[in-house]
Amino acid sequence: MGDHYAIVSWARDAVIAGTLEPMRAPLTALADYRYPDVAPGGWGAPIAQLQAAARLTSNAASLEVAAMGVAAMARVCGECHEKNQGGPAMPAPPGSTDDFAANTLDARMGRHLWASQLLWEGLTGPSEVNWKAGTERLIHAPAQLDDVSPVNFDDDLLQLQVIGQHASEASTLTARADVYGLLIATCAQCHSRWLQPDDE
Repeated sequence: MGDHYAIVSWARDAVIAGTLEPMRAPLTALADYRYPDVAPGGWGAPIAQLQAAARLTSNAASLEVAAMGVAAMARVCGECHEKNQGGPAMPAPPGSTDDFAANTLDARMGRHLWASQLLWEGLTGPSEVNWKAGTERLIHAPAQLDDVSPVNFDDDLLQLQVIGQHASEASTLTARADVYGLLIATCAQCHSRWLQPDDE
């Protein structure tokens, strides 16, 4: 289970960064691993679902497809934990509503990263408390910056507020996975547009 979490988290981080290649080999290894001799009884179906999603995601040709694949794997984890009353004990979110008070670019990205992690914990845990905390941090994060930002960058920030609203309305793990996939796909597109070198 630790390996699953590490590999799927690695794939998530690669997508958020706007890159595909770093995730392919670990996901392929997850998809190819032979579990029948080690998996406890009753875990065969979710592991098969996880491996199928890992294989599809490893072959993704676009960031959008990879993002939805990562979200699907996270959903499978959450559903298995919920069904078997297991999974990791997710830490409760801090009581502070926002530790990134400034509206600089770095602080804004910190908010996004924090919200994304809370939603991830809410989906994979699953944790209702963490999911709701993540949605609040997206919805209420300012959509304008104090420092200079690229043209139309504020539009990207507003889009994440809208995704936060969708997250607050999603009540099932399937719906939450769809929202999470949209979130990290949006992050990926923004990062690939603004942060990647022009020749990549």
